[in-house]
Amino acid sequence: MKRKFFRDARLPSRMVFAVVACLFAAAGGPPAPAGANEIPKLLVFDTAFFDMMSSGTGEQFTTPDDVALVKQFSETLRKTIVALGTYRVVTLPKTESDDDEVDLSCASCLLDTARGQGADFILTSAVTRFNSALVYVKVELDNVATEKAVKVGNVQVNGFSEQQLHRAAVNAAHDFLKAKPADGKSSGKDSGQQAP
Repeated sequence: MKRKFFRDARLPSRMVFAVVACLFAAAGGPPAPAGANEIPKLLVFDTAFFDMMSSGTGEQFTTPDDVALVKQFSETLRKTIVALGTYRVVTLPKTESDDDEVDLSCASCLLDTARGQGADFILTSAVTRFNSALVYVKVELDNVATEKAVKVGNVQVNGFSEQQLHRAAVNAAHDFLKAKPADGKSSGKDSGQQAP
């Protein structure tokens, strides 16, 4: 008798599984685990350009082509970050003028802009040219919530050509953004590197 009871008890359990399967199918399958689709948002500011090349009279040698190269650096940085897929790139808010430069000295301004755009992290970068062969790129990744640097790096680029700056932007994106920061704490001291 006991055997027959358990044998007969299997039928209802099969029906229960069938009903549950139908419900999951109707709901689009089992729910995704929490946080599975949460990709952190990153606001990438335009790259600042500090040109230290000058004559004895203080005359600057910056040309429109030089400014365009640094703008391409920013664009390459953004495109590479999007391709990596580690972060979702948030667009910069529109300004009155396209010539508005990023004031990297105003940390609270950058953080306020990031919060206004709903960003979790910000990436700032600066190209400093001392002469045609001595160029430095500084990149910093900051956590908006903690208001602290996650990673800071300073890279020397041997030259100021389109190809050299393009390679520096791609390398910076990979070095800084391939892995998500685990806890938003600083990764340590400046990582000084030299790029080809």
